[in-house]
Amino acid sequence: LKTGQRMEVIERRLRVGVHNGLAYISSPLTVHLVPQEELMTGTQSLRRKARSSSKGQNPPSSTHSLVVRSRISLPIVKDPRFALVFSIDFLLGVRKGDGTISHSQSVMIGWGIALPFSSDPTAFYLTG
Repeated sequence: LKTGQRMEVIERRLRVGVHNGLAYISSPLTVHLVPQEELMTGTQSLRRKARSSSKGQNPPSSTHSLVVRSRISLPIVKDPRFALVFSIDFLLGVRKGDGTISHSQSVMIGWGIALPFSSDPTAFYLTG
């Protein structure tokens, strides 16, 4: 990184899949996460978002919630040995003045499992 350049969050992703203890039963699904306040104030175009980010004028956030805009549909197996496994990944990078991104890297922020068909279906384990 050059002096004056700063890393920023380019994308936020949720990856979720059904795991049988040995492997995923199908490829995990990846969906994009957006800050909740962005949905409450209306969506911005990517171009407008890139402009405001490059100027360092991101609106202040009153909440730190991330939400999924699309539906998630997974093959569910009603077996206590199966788990929903998920991770939250951030794509970090440096946005240049022309809007292109350099020095990008994906970072796993946290992961967890839920056991919806176990003896305690409210069990939820989170790391990160």
